[in-house]
Amino acid sequence: MTSTNADMHSCREGEMEEWWEHENQFSCGLNRAVSCSSSDEESDGFGEQNGERNCRESSSRLRSSETAYHLLVKITHQQRPLSFRHVFTQERIENVVKMGVGTYSKVFTFRNENTVVKLIPIEGGLNFQGRQQMRASDVLPEVIAMRAVSQLDTCPALVPLSDRSNTHNFVHLQRVSVLQGSLPSYLLSACKQLQSVEKSAKIETNAFPKTQKWVALECDYCGDVISDKWPSCLQARLSIFCQTALALAVAERRLRFEHRDLHCGNVLMSCVEGMRECENEAPSSTLDGVVYRPCGGPLASVIDFTFSRLDHNQAPLFSDMSKVCEGARTSEHPIDIIYSQMQEELGNHWGQYRPRTNRLWLNLIALWLWKASKGPPCNIHPDTDAKLKWSIILHLLMNSQSAADCAQSRIFCIVPLLMIPSIPSRWFQSSGSNYLDLFSTTEVDFNSHEGL
Repeated sequence: MTSTNADMHSCREGEMEEWWEHENQFSCGLNRAVSCSSSDEESDGFGEQNGERNCRESSSRLRSSETAYHLLVKITHQQRPLSFRHVFTQERIENVVKMGVGTYSKVFTFRNENTVVKLIPIEGGLNFQGRQQMRASDVLPEVIAMRAVSQLDTCPALVPLSDRSNTHNFVHLQRVSVLQGSLPSYLLSACKQLQSVEKSAKIETNAFPKTQKWVALECDYCGDVISDKWPSCLQARLSIFCQTALALAVAERRLRFEHRDLHCGNVLMSCVEGMRECENEAPSSTLDGVVYRPCGGPLASVIDFTFSRLDHNQAPLFSDMSKVCEGARTSEHPIDIIYSQMQEELGNHWGQYRPRTNRLWLNLIALWLWKASKGPPCNIHPDTDAKLKWSIILHLLMNSQSAADCAQSRIFCIVPLLMIPSIPSRWFQSSGSNYLDLFSTTEVDFNSHEGL
């Protein structure tokens, strides 16, 4: 890290601390802004004329959006929206590269910096990716969620050791900014460069007006989407699953967190250059004072909290997914099926805490990691007994009520160790086997083969 980047990083750490100091000042307004429009949509308007109800709901949504927008600006300590130059310095302009697009965003990175900028257009009348732009009240929960999970890599010093939970498997938010303007020419050029590679991509035009508002989320670069580069090594795939499950488990403990959209596009992986996937050292996580050390594999990072639910200042923070789930009911795509299952689980009361939704997404990720096409097999960790290992994981998930419930099972600790082909499946037929008692200490090391 250069001295300039180090100074910027230090500055951003200071900003994060200041943000938390001001939480109580806007917390009530935040929950009111986010929940206002949802409560209006749930009201049946009995006894009102349709025109009066629509007028009232439109007015309420407008007030909610305005409140949320001002809260967004307040979080960033800005007096007003800034120009794109606030985020895209000259050095960044010379090195900017478009990574891709999300459902509601454009994502850029830089050749000389391990930072990603997610640009979200808000409050505009121009459709983006064929959809209506997000409102400030839609983006605000994601910003708060990203800030919250960014703090999960540490634990307050006063927390007893037996209650500590922390993880390094969430993307780290560096800074949030509110910008205004049409897309600058250098970003359009970056978009066109990506489109020249992706022939089917839609041609980018600068249709956004000068009054267009944007939210810019600056995050650590976390590598590739796992579905774009499936690991060829069985151990590496198991490591990614374990890291993801532990991340959700810690977030459940600390934040009463549900991701609610954890498909493979929202799990990234990064490897040390020149090393095999399975030779990377995966970070440990701590859950209720127990340290879990996953087997060797790429660093897995959970991203995208557009639909996430968590407790914020003792109140639920969430997004109403009713319309998303209703639109998915006729689809047989695995992601849409889970949307429908979540809707059935929550009954459209999206503020409820139901960590079983995390288990539903983990089940899908496990199936994908197992079944997805891969490259040539790893000559260090062959796929021997792969069906047995993933079957054990899926069985465990089916009998778990949350990610934490899954992670704290002794069987969860065992599966990554099954890299030795000679381990017989009969060892799992009795919960009283000596093998299941290997992890009675306060530290679980998935790399250890002691006792086998």
